[in-house]
Amino acid sequence: MKTSNLFWITIASICLSGFALEARAAAKNTTTYDKAEIDVARVAAKNTTTYDKAETKQIARRRRRIRRISYRIPALARANNRSRIITARGSATRNGLNSNENFQTIVAPNHVANTISSHPTFAVYFPEAKGNYVVALEEKGRKFNKIVWRQNLNVDKAGIKTIALPANEAGLQTGIDYRLSVQRVVNPNDRSQDIVAQVWMQKVELSPEIRRKIDNMKDPNERAIELANQGVWFDTIALLVNQNDRASRELLANLLEQVGLQEVEKVATVS
Repeated sequence: MKTSNLFWITIASICLSGFALEARAAAKNTTTYDKAEIDVARVAAKNTTTYDKAETKQIARRRRRIRRISYRIPALARANNRSRIITARGSATRNGLNSNENFQTIVAPNHVANTISSHPTFAVYFPEAKGNYVVALEEKGRKFNKIVWRQNLNVDKAGIKTIALPANEAGLQTGIDYRLSVQRVVNPNDRSQDIVAQVWMQKVELSPEIRRKIDNMKDPNERAIELANQGVWFDTIALLVNQNDRASRELLANLLEQVGLQEVEKVATVS
């Protein structure tokens, strides 16, 4: 009887030992798994924090740029705007046309706007999807203006369109007034019905130091900010319109708002 009890006690001890070993192994595996899971979580958290910090810095940089952009009206335009001001917006009230219609708009302020390029790029807002237009650049003369360049333009999509003075055309000369006009051809048989938007412009020279500073800037948005600060309108707009990122669109919208082009500003903010 004692021998039998001893036998069962021994068997029970062996079983308990086995269960204990299995429990320890399971606990060890669970701990290892938990540690691995914790390590993964830590790495993910670290990466998320790094991403958030980078994104925050990027947003802060973009906001600083937007706050810094400011168009400075050139002194010449400010001194002579009464005699030289001309609308950049199309207008018409004749021949039964509704004066409240939205017509083409040259993306420019209502004063003599500057460029530093001999062959600048212009931006024009077309609110209608289709239309035939004539773009012309005239050099101001004592009695009559001289046509420097003229081009027919067929617009098939509404929005902001850039138009560049071709390289094979005579370039702008410094200090001369030029008039840019965009005419909507309403009736090809009666051009007196054309809707005309026009603006005066002039080529200017920046100091060599400022020009080198701008040329050395790698970021187009930073170049645009500096050009705007120097009162160079057309080159600033051309840079921003030709970029397709959100920061450029926000800078463009901010700049257009400064000169009262709210209808164009709404288009500029569309993704």
